[in-house]
Amino acid sequence: MKLSFLTKASLGGLVAASMLAASLIATLPVRAAGTETMSVTPATQSVANGATTITVSIVADSSAVTRGWGAELDFNPAQLQETGYSYGSTFYTSAYGTPYSNTPTVNNTTGTITELAQTLLGGSGGPTGTGTLVTVTFSAVSPGGNNSVDAITLNSGDVGSVAISGLADVDANPLATTLVNGQVVVGTPPTTDYAVETPATVAVTGTPSTFNVTFAVKNTGALNGAATTATVTPPTGDGSAQTITVPALNAGVTSATLSTATPFTLSGSNENVTIQINALSGDIDVADKTATVNYAYTAPATNPTGVNGTITGSLTFTQPGTVNFGDLAIGPNNQNTTMNVLTNQSWTVTVAGTAPSTTGGYTGYMTKYNTGTSTYTPAVALQNALQIGSSGGYLTPSPDPTDAVTPVNNTVSLLGSAQILAAGVPQGQAVNGTSGETRNLDFYQLVYGSDPALATGYIYHIVVAFTCTPNY
Repeated sequence: MKLSFLTKASLGGLVAASMLAASLIATLPVRAAGTETMSVTPATQSVANGATTITVSIVADSSAVTRGWGAELDFNPAQLQETGYSYGSTFYTSAYGTPYSNTPTVNNTTGTITELAQTLLGGSGGPTGTGTLVTVTFSAVSPGGNNSVDAITLNSGDVGSVAISGLADVDANPLATTLVNGQVVVGTPPTTDYAVETPATVAVTGTPSTFNVTFAVKNTGALNGAATTATVTPPTGDGSAQTITVPALNAGVTSATLSTATPFTLSGSNENVTIQINALSGDIDVADKTATVNYAYTAPATNPTGVNGTITGSLTFTQPGTVNFGDLAIGPNNQNTTMNVLTNQSWTVTVAGTAPSTTGGYTGYMTKYNTGTSTYTPAVALQNALQIGSSGGYLTPSPDPTDAVTPVNNTVSLLGSAQILAAGVPQGQAVNGTSGETRNLDFYQLVYGSDPALATGYIYHIVVAFTCTPNY
């Protein structure tokens, strides 16, 4: 798309004024380059085949006062067709004279828009700064193609007997104007797309616990690509990440097999290794840049098979979610339930009351609680702290006669900090390996006659936090 800027002699009633300007232009030198520019905006844009509204504007930016301009716009008719134009109305305004806009000639066969021009009649002065001179709309020819149109270039030209390049000043002298080109891309532009292909692990002969990673890289895009790198990262403990050179690849070409330089050492029995192609300019598809390949130890066929195993620590703990006393009576109140610990390690269970402290401090005590709003009433609590007891975990005799450790069972009165309620050892686990050790829990709440009764909608409530940890 070529854009030539010029003033026009064929401006209807402006012919005489334009001819006078032409005679001056012929005898005056062009000014030295300043900060004046005429630019095609946007400088670059991509549109789909068949797009119906493609907008290109010519924008002036001048530090000098200007009163006129001219242009010729060339485009590729195999890809674009002009559908309309409109001159700017906020740069050349009536504040400086009477704006006049010439009617251009559009030829969608040759791809030209000639005789684009504006000037100011009468008045004085003119605009400075930035303003839109004209906006032209196009439609994309379908199917078009993945080629850019001609770059929009700004050159001098002539119509009739008048030739002015770019912007003109108040005396009709041409201003030396920096011309900024633009470009439109119709259809999907070709891109580079490097992808990991055929990732694999190869055991080192004679040492099957070490291996190399191999892979190839294919340029699945439609644009030739440059050289880059890939990073091969093993799990922690299997060695350091390695950087592999990926050669430049033309569109559709697959590299030779690439390999890590140093074997990785397998620390477990089954590992995953990540291959990541690093940033490549112009490659917009990142989904296929990463691949994961698995490596498992394989014993040599002529040697005994190695079988390894490690027991990992585990802990499963259950405790009652809610203990409901129902109606508390004056005197002792009791509820019973159970908890279960399934673990292959020694363990400890601690408990603490976590009801919010109220005025006077009642953490550990059952406190007046609104069931409708889930809020506590400050300074209203039972006088006795809730007690919790653990029992039923004794091992007699111990499955291991040499182990003198027996489970700990306590009755604790809830305080603000965690206290040990129960502790146990792995020997307490059920022999089937899946049931765990069950302990009885006793909840004891003493109520005095002076503790206040509650109206409907209120209960005495406390939250108890049970925490089970291994390695007692």
